[in-house]
Amino acid sequence: MSLRTLRILTVRLSEIMTLFYVLKLTPEIRRELENVPPGPESITRYVFEFNRGFCIYALGTCIAITFRPRCTYRDALEIAKLVNKISPSRAVEVGTGRGGILLILYKLSRPEGSIVSISPSKRGEPGWYPYYRKILYSKIMTGRAIMLIRGDVLSRRTLRKTSKFLGEKADVVIINEINQNKARRIINTYINVLRPGGVLVVKGVETNPTLRKIWNEIKSTYSSEKVGSGDIGLVYV
Repeated sequence: MSLRTLRILTVRLSEIMTLFYVLKLTPEIRRELENVPPGPESITRYVFEFNRGFCIYALGTCIAITFRPRCTYRDALEIAKLVNKISPSRAVEVGTGRGGILLILYKLSRPEGSIVSISPSKRGEPGWYPYYRKILYSKIMTGRAIMLIRGDVLSRRTLRKTSKFLGEKADVVIINEINQNKARRIINTYINVLRPGGVLVVKGVETNPTLRKIWNEIKSTYSSEKVGSGDIGLVYV
C-alpha cells in the first residue's frame, strides 16, 4: 500500500468516526441551543465557548468541533447585535465555515423566516466544511426554514436555489468566509440579492487588503459604516 493511499484511508476513517461522534453529540447540542437565553450576547458567547472533540489514538489524530467564527468576539457580537436589531425574515450567509455566524442567524432571525447559508464544495476553500458538519447543522437547527447549499457561490444554480427558497429579496446578507480572488464578484452579486433598505455585512474590510480596496470603492456608492474593531463593514442598500 502506498503512502498516499494510506493517507487517504486515514482521512476517510477519521471522517467516518467523526460522523458517528457528531450523531451522538447532536441531541446534547440541540438542547444547549434551545436553552441559550435570548439576545446577541448569549448566542455570541455560546459559539465562542463551545468546544467538543475526541482523539483517535490508533490514527494519531484528534478532532475538534467548534463553532467559533474566524473573527474577534467583538466583531461577532456586532454582527449579532445587527441581526437582532433587524430581526430578518430572509437572511443569506456566504461562507458557512465553522457555523458560528449561521447559529447567530438561527437564534436571532424571525422564527418564521428563512435562512440560506452557502459554502463552496471544494475542500480547502474559505467557508468550506466537511460533510459531517452539514449533518450537524441540519440536526441542531430544527423547526426553521434553513437551506444549506454546497457549491459554487457564483453559479446561476446556486442563485436560483437561493431566490426560490427565500421567495423575496433578503433583509441581510453576510459575507463571511470567501475566496479573495472572487471577492469583488461575490460582493457585486450578493448585493443584488438584498431588498431596498437591506444590509450587506462584509467581514475583513480592514485586515484583508483585497476587501479593504473593494470597501473603499463601495463606500463611495452606498451609505456605509464600519463597526466593532473596524473590520466589519455594513453597506445599506
